[in-house]
Amino acid sequence: MTLDTAIDAVLDAAPVLRLALNTGGAPYVVPLCLARVGDAIYVHCSDAGRKLDLLRADPRVGFEATIEAEPIEGPKPCKWGMRYRSVIGEGEAAVVEDEDERLLALRALAKRYSGSDDVTSEDAAATVVIRVRIVAATVKSHG
Repeated sequence: MTLDTAIDAVLDAAPVLRLALNTGGAPYVVPLCLARVGDAIYVHCSDAGRKLDLLRADPRVGFEATIEAEPIEGPKPCKWGMRYRSVIGEGEAAVVEDEDERLLALRALAKRYSGSDDVTSEDAAATVVIRVRIVAATVKSHG
């Protein structure tokens, strides 16, 4: 899948990705740092916890990212609106096992948030990276 440039723009600018995981009942949503490399979204996490347990049990995920969000004043409270651009999508998540891919993803995450891609192979070996392969995504904007 080749991502649309409007979708790319939102994912590349959004400070947070909200990832929805399946619990077998109610969804479980977690906010995560993200980096997009090509058609994949990468996030990282600790090596144990509910998020990983849920992903391993069911790799299907939903995700959302928003940028430029601010209220639009109206004549009275129930006539206010919201200015925003967002991406909502579905994907398949997998723990990245390949060392080179894990290092690439962590360098992209580090560069995005710190400005430096100074991540070593040792750093990468100690970090869990999750790749979200986008299955479907739409972009929406208002205001």
